[in-house]
Amino acid sequence: MKVKGGIGVAVSDRPEGPYKDLLGKPLINEIVNGAQPIDQFVFRDDDGRYYMYYGGWGHCNVVRLNDDFTGLVPFEDGTVYKEVTPDKYVEGPFMFKKNGKYYFMWSEGGWTGPDYCVAYAIADSPFGPFNRIATILQQDSTIARGAGIIPIACSRILKIIISSTIAAR
Repeated sequence: MKVKGGIGVAVSDRPEGPYKDLLGKPLINEIVNGAQPIDQFVFRDDDGRYYMYYGGWGHCNVVRLNDDFTGLVPFEDGTVYKEVTPDKYVEGPFMFKKNGKYYFMWSEGGWTGPDYCVAYAIADSPFGPFNRIATILQQDSTIARGAGIIPIACSRILKIIISSTIAAR
């Protein structure tokens, strides 16, 4: 099967660009564990390690990045890729940590259809297991349809976390 997708590394001196390819080739350009190399999300854990969650076609992998994001670091067991696919996962992984728990979100359903939504899981480890808990955002055709749901979900969730953190102070 021909790979559709690829994950690269680009750098710029300014947030608005222009960006330049840092490696001259994709960091990940192959299907591993069935995961299409798209929709990457980089997460920095409390110990300073960087993890990248990615994947489409119903599969999600996590890899450990080196400190400058130019390569992958094997896990303690010698593997480079770990599949962390929760039930009904389609694409769009997103991770954050709060109070020692790892909150993992992803999109489900057909990205152009009315069943496209965002679900979540909570785990004690950045590797899961990520057992689906519930849907946290469903489409509202008066706000957005299709791929626009993910940025809206992340924005709303972060506002809730920030509000909760400020209120707790």
